[in-house]
Amino acid sequence: MRGQLLLMLIVGARQGLGYAALGLPSALLLAVFAGLAEAIPMVGPYLGAIPAILIALTVSPQVALLLAGYTIVLHLVESNVLVRGSWKRLSGLTPLTVVLALLAGAALGGLIGALLAIPIAAAVQAAIVNLIKASEPGGK
Repeated sequence: MRGQLLLMLIVGARQGLGYAALGLPSALLLAVFAGLAEAIPMVGPYLGAIPAILIALTVSPQVALLLAGYTIVLHLVESNVLVRGSWKRLSGLTPLTVVLALLAGAALGGLIGALLAIPIAAAVQAAIVNLIKASEPGGK
């Protein structure tokens, strides 16, 4: 949970900086929405940017395109650097395990399943490691 909250804060702050730099009205409100949308696995950052892009269209099409590009780059950096590093450090899971757990959790339980997927995967991994250690000669 700490990792997800941290990612939500980082994404909201970075989106807010981008919105303010582009001169969007209600940049703070849009940034809070983008940060909250980060809780939705995989598509959250894009869903969070839709209201900002629609408002940017009222400013100018160029601003909307810049904002869309900024959001895509931000999400790529976030998913390839922040998410992988934070989930691995906080849960001990590899990036592949995280992605597979999220996909399985979302398929089985929707949004709630995706939110619970990482803690469940970490618990299963810990149980398997403990079983392997206990079955080794001299293992405790």
